[in-house]
Amino acid sequence: MHVKRTIFSALVTSLVLTLGTIGVANAYDCQYDARPTRQFNVRYGSLSPQWTNVMDSARSYWNTSGAGTSIGTTPGSSAVMEAGNYNTDWYGFYTWNPAIGSFNIKINGQLLSSNAPSGQFWTWAKSTATHELGHALRLK
Repeated sequence: MHVKRTIFSALVTSLVLTLGTIGVANAYDCQYDARPTRQFNVRYGSLSPQWTNVMDSARSYWNTSGAGTSIGTTPGSSAVMEAGNYNTDWYGFYTWNPAIGSFNIKINGQLLSSNAPSGQFWTWAKSTATHELGHALRLK
């Protein structure tokens, strides 16, 4: 009897956790675009050569990852990647704009500079840009 009660309890717990996760996931999915492809172009905001290198590296990491991605650059793209010093608590921020069917990625140099270990700023910046492009690829 104890074994049956334990199994039943585990099943109920799993069901509750699964249904709770599905509800959260569905709400979360609404914030992302319905991009059917892993191939798209971006343009950069006004960036220094160092920040251009960060964004190029992030695209290159995805393009050579084996995930089937092809992220290029085109000056007229509505998808924008930019960097700046923002007085916020995020390293990077991905925003989907359904009105124009595109996205914006911002990398926060101010917070990265405050928290990256000595000599690791550009490594953290590249990691953050790569992570944010993952959102554009619909990864969570």
